[in-house]
Amino acid sequence: MKKAPSHDYAKRTGRKQITAQMASESRLREQQWIKHGCNGFDMATPTSNPMSFWTEQDILQYIKKYEIPIASVYGDMVYANDPEQMRIEDFGFTDDSTLELKFTGCERTGCIF
Repeated sequence: MKKAPSHDYAKRTGRKQITAQMASESRLREQQWIKHGCNGFDMATPTSNPMSFWTEQDILQYIKKYEIPIASVYGDMVYANDPEQMRIEDFGFTDDSTLELKFTGCERTGCIF
């Protein structure tokens, strides 16, 4: 559902793929990143993966820090290890960048362009 339309689009337009795949999502993606880096222009299907070195927590921290709106299917963003959902300010901290975040709804949607 994702690969075929992307390949068809690339063939029709001559444009190359840009994806948000992360190396941490699978062993194969990690191996591809080690071999080709963020821009696999020498691959059979040239692809740019500018987010390949990001982790899920990097993305969640970025969303939180810059207050980026998210689709409602993801639910709310909460601290993963805090069942009471205490606010970071309650502990006297001002930097919560080391606390693990998660969504209360869908973790992944498999979205495509």
